[in-house]
Amino acid sequence: MKFENSKDLFSFKNLYWFYIVLMGLVFTFLVPPFQKLDEHTHYNRVLSISDGQLFCGTNKQFDINAGEYDLQNEMQFFEIVHDYEKKFPISLIHFKENNREDRVPLGMNACLQNFVGYLPNVLGIFVGRIFKLPLLSFYLARLSGFLFFIFCMYLSLNLLKGNIYYWIVVLFGLFIKVIFQVTTISYDVVQLSLTPLFFSLFIRLVTKSNNEKRDRFLLGILLIVNYVFVKPGYYLLILLYILTFKKYSKKEVVNVIIFLCATFLSFIVYYFTSRVGNFNGDDFQMEFLKTNPVFFVTVIYRTTMESLPRYINEMIGSFGYNDYDLSSIVRYLYLIFLVNTFINLAKKGKKERINFGIIKVGILISMLIGTYVVLHFAMYSVWTPVGKNVVDGVQGRYFLPLLPYIFLIVIELCRRLNKKTNIQKIIVLLIFVIVIVDISVKIYKRFYD
Repeated sequence: MKFENSKDLFSFKNLYWFYIVLMGLVFTFLVPPFQKLDEHTHYNRVLSISDGQLFCGTNKQFDINAGEYDLQNEMQFFEIVHDYEKKFPISLIHFKENNREDRVPLGMNACLQNFVGYLPNVLGIFVGRIFKLPLLSFYLARLSGFLFFIFCMYLSLNLLKGNIYYWIVVLFGLFIKVIFQVTTISYDVVQLSLTPLFFSLFIRLVTKSNNEKRDRFLLGILLIVNYVFVKPGYYLLILLYILTFKKYSKKEVVNVIIFLCATFLSFIVYYFTSRVGNFNGDDFQMEFLKTNPVFFVTVIYRTTMESLPRYINEMIGSFGYNDYDLSSIVRYLYLIFLVNTFINLAKKGKKERINFGIIKVGILISMLIGTYVVLHFAMYSVWTPVGKNVVDGVQGRYFLPLLPYIFLIVIELCRRLNKKTNIQKIIVLLIFVIVIVDISVKIYKRFYD
């Protein structure tokens, strides 16, 4: 199966884009307004940015147009969001002109994120305001974010044209949860849209780049913009820049130092232009962790054991406020497709393979594990009740930006294993072992535990 230009209407490339565009339109227009996680909060932030309020004032507040703010109540957001039996009345979809000029003040929670992550959504609000129709502005904000994702995906696939690792970008675009999130009014739009671009530039630099200086410069700029200003908490992924060097001569070391200095200065700018708050309203959690540092290790372990299946399910296909998801058969089809792709990629493209030593592989894996820990630490610090033995508030969608690098590690692991034995045999053996262990545990819990 090839992903290339073809006169065939039913070529894989045409089917791929048809699927992404159609799925994106479904999530943009079929899902009722605000019926996506935290969309109402991000909508308020987008409105304030559209009014030129890029930063919150010293009182940690901004204000937005009352007519646009009331759209949440008109769409019965609060009545529907946590009541599965409550359905959305189609009659609510009407484009009422907004002539109100009074303002509604909003507090700290809406001030937490930098304006950079909302720029694609802001464009849709600008266009909708021409017609003074808040509901039109809302849908256009969703649509403009999705179009930004399409643009980034197109660039990413073209950057890896002829490289076997473009299949990882293809897989990323096929994830339904990714498409769901990029059709949401949220800063996730920018992060998830830039993720395939980071990966494509990274792969070009560690395999073969026709313009190494340009690719490294773009990667550095985009990493800083995204992981400093758009979505703090993924700081360790900035180290991808360092992994792109094949050797570390004096010139490369200077390059790395300049990049790290630019990153540090960006953090300073972010610190003084963003208002970061504590949802718990106090510092008791941090004081607790200072006196019980080892306790957090057990918290991470317990949370992982209890929540890992939920994280995976939410990454693959849990939607809305995680109150509806894909059917089991569809999830199984996704799994089969992934396994088949991993096997095929493990056998192909020896010339384009990345050539990482054990140290770089270890750094890449450590970055992913470290990011997992940092995200849990952040949510434990600001969202979880003091002293609780699990982390609250972590969602599977938080790990979507890590998927391309997880895929890369899995594929390279399969390739190395395939040199020594047939990878299909290993997978069949693993499936047999998993089935036997799973049913044995179920029997034990049912009759003996």
